[in-house]
Amino acid sequence: MKAVLVATVNGEQKLYYIVDSSSKNRDGVLSTEKDSKVVNFWKTATKLNGLKPIKSSNFHKYLWDNESEDADEDRWKRIFVNKTQKIPENLLSGIPIVTDVLKSKMKSKSVNRRVFEFKSLLETQNVSIVRLNTQKSIRLDGLEKK
Repeated sequence: MKAVLVATVNGEQKLYYIVDSSSKNRDGVLSTEKDSKVVNFWKTATKLNGLKPIKSSNFHKYLWDNESEDADEDRWKRIFVNKTQKIPENLLSGIPIVTDVLKSKMKSKSVNRRVFEFKSLLETQNVSIVRLNTQKSIRLDGLEKK
């Protein structure tokens, strides 16, 4: 199973879209620190309170912001609703695809995947990373200390 992190929910849950799913009812994964379960992606996404979509790549923007021409809307429905057309490779290019999303605790993650996940989580909380002059110093704009 191949999945892409597409949203967070209140900073506690993660919503993944299964890119190789052929089922309309089992095309998402809702994950917490303790467990993960396969869900109906669109039904779950519309019912979750506190959902923060990730829109950091072409894939994410296409998934969440489909406000184009009628022909593009038909293509979007074939890809994400009816599952009669595969997701184009150019949309998946450059985004980390998770293959072990259903494991309760991932023992090791690649550095690139951890960095992408960290940046995506910051983005959903409207935090930007600003690199300062020195290599060792970074400032996180938008984070509030409590």
